[in-house]
Amino acid sequence: MAVAGALWAAAAPAAARFETMEAVALDGLRSRRVVVRLPPEYDTEPSRRFPVLYVHDGQWAWREGYQIDRALDALTRARRVEPHIVVAVDNTSDRRAEYAGAARTRGPSLERYADLLARVVKPRVDATYRTRAGRADTAVIGYSLGALASLFLARWHGDVFGRIGVCSPVIWRRREGALAALRRGRLPVRMWIDVGTAELPSSRAGSAAMVVDARALRRIAISRGMREGEDLGYREVAGARHGEAELGARIDEVLAFLLDPASAPRRARAIDRESGD
Repeated sequence: MAVAGALWAAAAPAAARFETMEAVALDGLRSRRVVVRLPPEYDTEPSRRFPVLYVHDGQWAWREGYQIDRALDALTRARRVEPHIVVAVDNTSDRRAEYAGAARTRGPSLERYADLLARVVKPRVDATYRTRAGRADTAVIGYSLGALASLFLARWHGDVFGRIGVCSPVIWRRREGALAALRRGRLPVRMWIDVGTAELPSSRAGSAAMVVDARALRRIAISRGMREGEDLGYREVAGARHGEAELGARIDEVLAFLLDPASAPRRARAIDRESGD
């Protein structure tokens, strides 16, 4: 029996399907692999379009790392989120420069990496697959330095990426810029911030600094009108350390909030009015 007003059809027995884009590149950056995960509904509902989740450090996206595939399957079956296309963008040996480096005349930088996602990867994904391409249907999530990359994507390409996941952010390499990115950029439709209380077991001061930075991001978001528990999610995870498996242990909660479709249209309209778009 159909559920009135449902945003999705009943879960299909088919399996998700993976496709690979090889040697994706932009001038000044190393080429990389991009893996696209199509949900089972992509094949069983050929007229349907799907929201998209972009993931930094794509090698760690799956069951041996962040467990995004497992979590999305579970959340979709429970009808807490819609089926999503997942685009996992691999890092390279220049990860630190690409996720945190300042622009230079030549060579990798965060600016060039952000352009790679917004101007190369996303247009190619939208041209190849049945996506819902608007910012309210386009999420990006990053962990550690990847969280820093997500903040700057929201600043430089806020018209493209509307849902921003910031998990265990390591922002001290560009702290003032990261805070300014949230302070001055276009507000996300939805945002999630989390941090462990024991991220760096060998450095109590370092762990404390990460909590301080996460709280600073939360304060800025709230000062600009985001509401915790509505369009802003925040969590300090007691005892959580720094590592991919730690995010995997809480990824269900992260995605359930970040990808929740219920308030997206209303929030997107409100933000457009605020920005004058």
